[in-house]
Amino acid sequence: MKKQTILLGLGAFALAQTAPLMAGGVLDLSDAAMWRVAHAAGGEGGEGGEGGEAGHSEGADLKADDVAYLTQLGLIEGHLWVGTELYRAGDKAAAKTHMKHPGDELYEALEPAFEARKVPGFEDKLAALAAAVEGGKPVAEVEAAHRDLTAAIQASRGDLKPNARTTLLVAASLVRVAADEYAIGVKDRKVVEAHEYQDALGFTRIADQMVDSLGGEGGEGGEAGLAVHEAHEEIEALEPAWPSVVPPETVDFDPSKLHGAAAKLELLAQDVK
Repeated sequence: MKKQTILLGLGAFALAQTAPLMAGGVLDLSDAAMWRVAHAAGGEGGEGGEGGEAGHSEGADLKADDVAYLTQLGLIEGHLWVGTELYRAGDKAAAKTHMKHPGDELYEALEPAFEARKVPGFEDKLAALAAAVEGGKPVAEVEAAHRDLTAAIQASRGDLKPNARTTLLVAASLVRVAADEYAIGVKDRKVVEAHEYQDALGFTRIADQMVDSLGGEGGEGGEAGLAVHEAHEEIEALEPAWPSVVPPETVDFDPSKLHGAAAKLELLAQDVK
């Protein structure tokens, strides 16, 4: 993917990004919150260490920061989800690139965290799915490899049982990375980079699945229930951004809505005690 450099007044930008971290006039100084401030000050951009999916975890301690760790896993899942969908749709060439990226860009950063958290990695399952796609195996075989890998990724979460607040923060992080990728993939409502358009779809789909996992809490009412309900609405409103997994030439969607949704999800998380 392309790299971007966005020149901003870092002081003003970082201050603006910390606004969602304020609750009742008190700044949330949790590890996750501090990571988001550091991420904001570091700027946004494409892959390769300047932002986007590869840069989101810079400055974050994946060994201890659950939000950053779960976001990293979610980015991998997003690639795998969209790669499998592309393979199912017959676009095997595009599917190969999405299966290749998790191993090239995201997995290595997780290995020290696996050891520290005493959870299994999933390098073998990742390689097996990539090999199935590279080898042009039947769709059913690729889908089975994807299911096996999804189960292995779940095992790498170990005993983590994130509450509504943590889950919404992870969803917000995924949608924020999706917004960065979409800004690269879609210019003036024209799809100029199919891969980034698809990245954004995959990351948002995983964010949606994470919010879905809070279904029980969403039915209880109260702060958590209301936050989960609103989070569902925010993510559902993003669906027009991707008319299909294989992109059309043009998209009738305002990309600023992705950044707006990420900010809203983070605000909702801060509302949950």
